[in-house]
Amino acid sequence: METVADGWLPRAVAEKVSQVQYKSLSRKKQEALLPLTPRRFQEICPEVESVKRWEKFWKVLYKEEWILRHDLTALHLFNFGSYVPLFDVVGDMSVMRCHLCLSQTTKDGILAHIYNQCETTSIWWQQIGPEGPMHLNSMLAPVNASSDNLRKLNWFVKTVKNVYSLRRRESPDGLALLTLLLRELKRQVGEVQPLGR
Repeated sequence: METVADGWLPRAVAEKVSQVQYKSLSRKKQEALLPLTPRRFQEICPEVESVKRWEKFWKVLYKEEWILRHDLTALHLFNFGSYVPLFDVVGDMSVMRCHLCLSQTTKDGILAHIYNQCETTSIWWQQIGPEGPMHLNSMLAPVNASSDNLRKLNWFVKTVKNVYSLRRRESPDGLALLTLLLRELKRQVGEVQPLGR
């Protein structure tokens, strides 16, 4: 493998990088672009397609994170569509088991199940207490963007992701898992910090 003179970058990569023209966007052009929205979640919950709703949410979240210094990383990533439990099932399985409530659902409907119908997450939702019913519409670019509600949503998203990931590591196929007891559900919420990732 041939490298560039400084020795750390392969020549083929260096040539490709040098061909790319870097172009910065002015603030005016960046603000003219459409806001970022999670496409996968919009398929599940089409009510959140409003561009104005997303613009307002990102402005409020910017203020909370950068000006007020509240760490809402989990909610931020969730609204990008990336901070969700992983479902990398090998093979062509059309039916999956939810690692939280142990009910069966389709592979395409697992995210809708977890954030709209799962009994376990509804218990956490009631315990943490964000405003509105437990539905993706209440979590994605929430209309109530008060500091307290955003903190509670961040806490909820982190709890779901952390516990689902933990239970997935315990049993990847979901067959050997025991149902979570109510005291375990309450303990899981207490172990997760409301702010941060």
